[in-house]
Amino acid sequence: MKHIKFRITPGAYFAAAFLLYALPLPRLCAIGFAAAVHEAGHIIAMLTAGGGVKSLTVRLGGLELESRRALVSYPRQIAISLAGAAANIAVWAAARFTLGRLRAFMDACIVFAILNLLPIPSLDGGEALAEICAVLLPEGKGECAAKMIGYIFLFLLWILAVYVLLYFPDNPSLFILCACLFAGACRER
Repeated sequence: MKHIKFRITPGAYFAAAFLLYALPLPRLCAIGFAAAVHEAGHIIAMLTAGGGVKSLTVRLGGLELESRRALVSYPRQIAISLAGAAANIAVWAAARFTLGRLRAFMDACIVFAILNLLPIPSLDGGEALAEICAVLLPEGKGECAAKMIGYIFLFLLWILAVYVLLYFPDNPSLFILCACLFAGACRER
């Protein structure tokens, strides 16, 4: 059996400390379980596509999985990128039958799915968009178009975050998420 490299960056410690400070324990557990479901979706898709997990890195903006081998098929890459959100949506749909007993978990699952489907660099939707643009556009232009679209969506999300912060100053979570996404986008440049 091959070992998986596991790494935690300093930014991940910062994010964990903030979450421990800012969120009540039940909400934090719900988010943790939703994140686990999300990443399990990616891992299952990666294994199904024949890749295997080489490394797992916890960063400020989330988890990064690296495949043991390059998957040359664009449809496989897109499927792996979208599998986390699909897992969250499937679990959210199944949890709806619990009559609200898992409300915080259901909320976290659907928020994870929606946010990760946004075509923003460092999110799953951004990766899927980059793969789709690579198929549809000439070489070199696809990556540029995907990044431009991603930055536009990130800017729009930031505007929404500022608006939410002005009306709900007790909840800066979307604003902080945008800061993490900006940091992730800068890291990818």
